[in-house]
Amino acid sequence: MKRLFRFGFGLTYPSFAYRDATVLPDPRGGLNVGVTVTNTGSRAGAVLPQVYLGASPDVREPGRSVVAADGGCHGATAVNRYRLRL
Repeated sequence: MKRLFRFGFGLTYPSFAYRDATVLPDPRGGLNVGVTVTNTGSRAGAVLPQVYLGASPDVREPGRSVVAADGGCHGATAVNRYRLRL
């Protein structure tokens, strides 16, 4: 899954890799979103993965909204899971 937006330029020294992104329907309604984040830099750091949801073009709302965020990756690797109710 390709990220659409870059945020936080210059806020952390290391770089982070995102992999194994999944978006699956939740049987209780909504979506289950997951991603594995790995610190690929030489320094310790933290990143806060965010999930954005875009509205249909015919809906008069902001183009995108943050719908989920997690504690992020503070070590070498973290698996972040979200359940979104739509």
